[in-house]
Amino acid sequence: MNILKKLTGIILLGAIAYLLFNSSTSLIGKAPTKKVDLVSEKPQMPTTPEHKIFKEQLDKSDKKIEMLNAYIKNLRQKIKEGGQGMLIVDLIDSLSTIIKLEPSNSTRILELANLSFDMKVFEKSKKLYEDYLKIKPEDTFVKGKYASSLIFTNKSKDAIGILDSILAKEPKNFSALAFKAIALSQVGDITSAKIVGKQAMELTPDEEGKIRFKKFLDSLDKN
Repeated sequence: MNILKKLTGIILLGAIAYLLFNSSTSLIGKAPTKKVDLVSEKPQMPTTPEHKIFKEQLDKSDKKIEMLNAYIKNLRQKIKEGGQGMLIVDLIDSLSTIIKLEPSNSTRILELANLSFDMKVFEKSKKLYEDYLKIKPEDTFVKGKYASSLIFTNKSKDAIGILDSILAKEPKNFSALAFKAIALSQVGDITSAKIVGKQAMELTPDEEGKIRFKKFLDSLDKN
């Protein structure tokens, strides 16, 4: 398993935790009501002065892809070292720019999709995961993330279909089972949610996850 897939797997577990614990009324989770538009065609937040200079240089260059790749790598390192705020907007703008230049660049599409998801801009992450899966349709890791975006955008029925396609090939996929249990609960099929949830419970990778998921299963008895 490559590093990208390992990281995506970690993100999936984080998404499950978010779905379980980010609702004032239940453990199931609801999409946030606050709208944040940080991944539109033109970011609504100001970029850094350095980014403006970079964009000016980029416009004049005949090696735009090489420049963007190096710049994105540098931005990621700065963010990793603790830089946030406008640096993230710079990264979003740079990823959007390179995707416009290379619409089939699955790596950059996925990076922007994950960033959108982490920032809870689920409509955008859903669209980007769709674009990625058109290029990499067999990537079950990303299919699971796509399904979670569907759940957050009130498309749980569609999410169940995606998750079933994963489970048809990987019946013991914990993330897919967990997301399916959540999606089933959101469409009101509590009986099926309990059955699938118990299957996921048996595959929970760690004790903390088991405690969290048990709380979700217990919450189903209150419905």
